[in-house]
Amino acid sequence: RADVSDAAQVRAMVQAATAKFGRVDILVNNAGITMPKGLLETSEADWDRVLAINLKGVFLCCQAAAEAMIAQGGGRIINIASTAGQAGILSGPAYCAAKAGVLGLTKCLARAFAPHNVQVNAISPAMIDTEILYWRTPAQWKDTLESIPLKRLGNPDDLAEAAVFLASSGGNFITGATLDVNGGLYMG
Repeated sequence: RADVSDAAQVRAMVQAATAKFGRVDILVNNAGITMPKGLLETSEADWDRVLAINLKGVFLCCQAAAEAMIAQGGGRIINIASTAGQAGILSGPAYCAAKAGVLGLTKCLARAFAPHNVQVNAISPAMIDTEILYWRTPAQWKDTLESIPLKRLGNPDDLAEAAVFLASSGGNFITGATLDVNGGLYMG
């Protein structure tokens, strides 16, 4: 465990994983927070905190893990983005900006690390049934479910199985891609 917005803690986390397992084969950047506020209600501190965890944290973890992966001859990096970074949402400009940044960073790193056999992909979920959604009112829940073509929230296993696929031999020829796990909410 580490505060992903702190470079020293991230380096220590990767070093501890390498010491325990001998190598780092897979990194899943899944840390994330949101501040469900509109632009005018979002403070600079809110903005900075969301970007520190959701974007800077991905950068720091990728940097630390990629170093180990390049040295060992390969690996997989899977960044968890969001449909909010693809389509935008009214109640989270910092979250949208950070997740859009994750998508751009994924493409950049996929190109940079491909010669080193490090594949970098993103998963872009929407409405996964986790605590990050629990701020919604009953009316917002109703609207949310009506907006999803599959008419249900995703569950954490939906997201986990997508990550397992990208980390498995099934993902051997995939890099720089975004896998949408969103029940059809965003088809872009």
